Amino acid sequence: MVKCPACNHDIPTRVLFGAQGWRFNCPHCQARLEGRNPRLIGLLCFFLAVIVLGHLGHQFVLIADILMVAIFLLALREMMRPNLRLRKDHPKPENKLNIND
Repeated sequence: MVKCPACNHDIPTRVLFGAQGWRFNCPHCQARLEGRNPRLIGLLCFFLAVIVLGHLGHQFVLIADILMVAIFLLALREMMRPNLRLRKDHPKPENKLNIND
């Protein structure tokens, strides 16, 4: 369950979702919500750096294994409990084009 940023009620969400275009309303306060982009790309880059660390020797392999498990758990948490934010509407244009006149 994820909490609504407007009313702090629990909202049922899917476990895995595409953050792009994922929008819905809160069932309690009808606030318009959208999913934030997950920070998985940063974790993936750090994961690749840890793989390189594992090739430096036996002591570094143990450290790399511990870090890989920690990165995996952080990525799993990021997918299970997505961050939500209030959806902002696009501003309406001030100028209107009158093509027919």
